[in-house]
Amino acid sequence: MYQGRKRKLNRLKNFDYADPGFYFVTICVKDRIKRFGEVKNGKIILNELGQIIRKQ
Repeated sequence: MYQGRKRKLNRLKNFDYADPGFYFVTICVKDRIKRFGEVKNGKIILNELGQIIRKQ
């Protein structure tokens, strides 16, 4: 049996996540590498990968 650190539950009780809708996703990347673009003058400038993700 797994006996590692317990994780905080981050889902709402009685909420059906299969329903269509919009979700805010937070992505953490190792060493703060700018994988999807960068912020310049308060605006997000997406790189190629960031543009692909935006379209999805």
